[in-house]
Amino acid sequence: EQLQSELPTDLPTGVVHGDIFPDNVIADGNRICAILDFEEVAVESLVLDLAMAFVGCGWVDNAPNRACWDALLGGYEGVRPLLQKERKSLPLYVHYAALGIAAWRFGQFVLLQPQLQEQARFEQMIARIDRPHGGLLPWGE
Repeated sequence: EQLQSELPTDLPTGVVHGDIFPDNVIADGNRICAILDFEEVAVESLVLDLAMAFVGCGWVDNAPNRACWDALLGGYEGVRPLLQKERKSLPLYVHYAALGIAAWRFGQFVLLQPQLQEQARFEQMIARIDRPHGGLLPWGE
């Protein structure tokens, strides 16, 4: 509730995928061919998909990878430049995205299907949530 109350309410909204992780993207080298799995599609702040891509695709060895994040940001802004207020809200949205994925994974892999023994996937997101906002974005707040 606290995090949601901190999210800006005046950002551009639209249809977002809501689950940009490598297993939902088909690529050919550096070219994205398709995005799959629209289970989490919603109307939300557009910056959420960028934040979700950071959470899903921008980490190496459980640490933010600046090269990945810069590439994601550059690619995104090559199509749709961010407003300054969106850029400023990115730390909150990265935290929000990691929390959302952690909650989903907890439900799936701890409560509903513990036999899969995939609890580490939930714990991976918790580690990303526990980082301070400034630590989530390699270029700072």
